[in-house]
Amino acid sequence: MKKLTILFLFSIIVIGCEDVIEIELPSTTPTLVIDGNINLFETTNQHIVEGGVRLSFTADYFDTSLPSVENADVRITNLETGEEHRLLHSSNGWYTTEYSDLFSNQDASYELVVNHENKTYRAKSKIYGVSPIDSLKQGTRTLFDGDEIEVVISFRDLNDSDNFFLFDLGFNDFIPIRDLFFQGSSFTFSNFYDPDQLRVGDTLNIKSYGISKQYFNYMELLLEQADANGGPFGTAAASLKGNIINETDPSENPLGYFIISKAVSKGLVIQKTDP
Repeated sequence: MKKLTILFLFSIIVIGCEDVIEIELPSTTPTLVIDGNINLFETTNQHIVEGGVRLSFTADYFDTSLPSVENADVRITNLETGEEHRLLHSSNGWYTTEYSDLFSNQDASYELVVNHENKTYRAKSKIYGVSPIDSLKQGTRTLFDGDEIEVVISFRDLNDSDNFFLFDLGFNDFIPIRDLFFQGSSFTFSNFYDPDQLRVGDTLNIKSYGISKQYFNYMELLLEQADANGGPFGTAAASLKGNIINETDPSENPLGYFIISKAVSKGLVIQKTDP
């Protein structure tokens, strides 16, 4: 009898746990986010500017999208010549430029100025160099499932000083690399892709950007937070301080970073792998 009573009470507890509990999360005050990435690709005949400046606001936890900023004044100035160029708004808070001559002086420093709602935001960057991707080939190793596709990437460091790079491996996968153990030498690493990401005949484009030590540290923390919170679309555990200041009200600095990078790209056509 005692056993039956215990079982009966346990069943009541289990059934009671099926009730829906609604948790009301507090709304957060929106914070301006300024993501400024100017990427300079050099080809045989021309200089190509990619990237730009994206302005948005942070949102509450369950919001599926970030509110974009459409009415800002965004400018970049060459601090050596004083030449200024206004970026044009395209869509979804993106402000872009195709004016490559502005960045022709590789030794100059550049300043980003954003004016929005009677507040001025500033950040500075020089142009950071990048190493060419010497080799991009398909490897034969696999990981856990045995059918992953290995891509082997090789490049040679710029020189004997400290250099930092950010590799865009596709599929929103990034890896920051510093030359701590291979200064002035070649370095080879692999990245593995699921077979549902790449198929035979697909072209994989790998990009590399030259970055600063500060941006290297910033990206390491950003990617670490993304991994801990469900990937790049998860909610960050903390706000990361970048290099952009609120000149009007220093107590309300925005999130984000501004950097100008030399960039390189190399493509690889995926071949059939051996069984």
